[in-house]
Amino acid sequence: MITSISIGYIKSFAKPQSIELARPNGERGSGYNVIVGQNNTGKSTLITMTRLLLSNDDRITIGQEARREPQKPVLEITWQNETTEEQVWINNNVEGAIFQKSGNRHKLRGKTRFVPSRRPFGSDYNVSPLRVSEYEANELSARLSNPAYFDGYLATSIATLFGEESSKAAFLKALAAVDPSTAKFSTDNIGGRNVLLYTGPSKLPHVVSDTGDGITNLVRIIYSLVTSEPGSCIIIDEPELSLHPQLQRNLFKVLLDYSQDRQVVCVTHSPHFVGWREISGPAKLFRVSIDEAGESRIASPTSSSFNAVNAHSDVMSRKYYDSVCKELFFADRAVLLEGSEDVHYIENFLEATNQAPLPIMGYGCGGASVIRPWMRLCVDLGIKCAAIFDGDRKSEYEAAVNEFAAKSDCAQPFLLFKDDIRDKYERAPSGAETSTIAKEGVFRRDGAIHLTRRDEFQTLVEQVRAYLI
Repeated sequence: MITSISIGYIKSFAKPQSIELARPNGERGSGYNVIVGQNNTGKSTLITMTRLLLSNDDRITIGQEARREPQKPVLEITWQNETTEEQVWINNNVEGAIFQKSGNRHKLRGKTRFVPSRRPFGSDYNVSPLRVSEYEANELSARLSNPAYFDGYLATSIATLFGEESSKAAFLKALAAVDPSTAKFSTDNIGGRNVLLYTGPSKLPHVVSDTGDGITNLVRIIYSLVTSEPGSCIIIDEPELSLHPQLQRNLFKVLLDYSQDRQVVCVTHSPHFVGWREISGPAKLFRVSIDEAGESRIASPTSSSFNAVNAHSDVMSRKYYDSVCKELFFADRAVLLEGSEDVHYIENFLEATNQAPLPIMGYGCGGASVIRPWMRLCVDLGIKCAAIFDGDRKSEYEAAVNEFAAKSDCAQPFLLFKDDIRDKYERAPSGAETSTIAKEGVFRRDGAIHLTRRDEFQTLVEQVRAYLI
């Protein structure tokens, strides 16, 4: 399995950087790695160069547009092979685009599965068996020579897999675990053509190429999983493509199952492939972003950073840590608020006044005492954040000011000029709110802003917005 990947002076990666991947220890999710970030930040470059370095070819081409001359490209992978470590790297002491590979990479042959983001495939197969290693080599070679590549090998590979009942059963079981509506997947001959057939919820069989992109994308992923062996590495680019959200969640569970004894690396734009339980433990999250100089930066907080926000263990506050909250990992800017009331009142105000939305994180942080850990997490992830504390939490605000004084370019606390975002009312003996205001806030209970507070609140909004620019 991959221990580390080092890359530098290739496309948006300037100064060489290294990432240490999580490896399985028998615990569910222990070998899971997720790479997130916005579009065009370098995520696909990282895994594409990894695939090229681990391919069967003795040399690798890095074109002029990908090199950051006069510096020489840096590309190296360290692999844990049973009890020994193997290294594979490029010899960059050359001129031009062709780089010789060094290291004992042949020991790694057959240990990786790569699932690219563009993965349509044809339904026709050949009866001649095609080994997994041959499929990987043929698919990569054809893909490199044809940008509009349409996979003509996968159907034959699956037909080979179906030649053994146990392998076929494992494939169908994994597929059904993600999509329970899958009724049948088989080989057949129609009009003299050997084709893969799929029977879905309609109960009507048709060739696989005529199904939706979600199913064909899923089939490619499942094939790579079931043909892998314990101790291998499966790298998947955008597993969420064309999949219904529920199927994304199901696929994530399957990936976690495999990550008990395999290394799984997912590059994704979907929060459904990030789990608080896993990244708060042995799994790893890597966030790739572009800095002001246009260079890629990779951040990977420790598990303690995720644990500090108490997202996994606080079972009574799960709403604060669902997929809406996890969109934070894919953002460059964030506004941190105390709770859901702050979120709703501020968002309603912005909509009512026709202002652009603020990048508010989820439903709030779950309380003022948790805002600072969230700020630390944002700093660790390379996300610029502004945090608004209610006026009655001035001590928390001051603690944040002191803690982030040296990091004011990436984390800035603000203090609301009232104790709370909305009016607080006296309560009846039953506990219900009465109509008597005990403490005035910025907004009335019905969501309307107090006119006397409108200008002051608008100023705060503009200060937060100006900071995040």
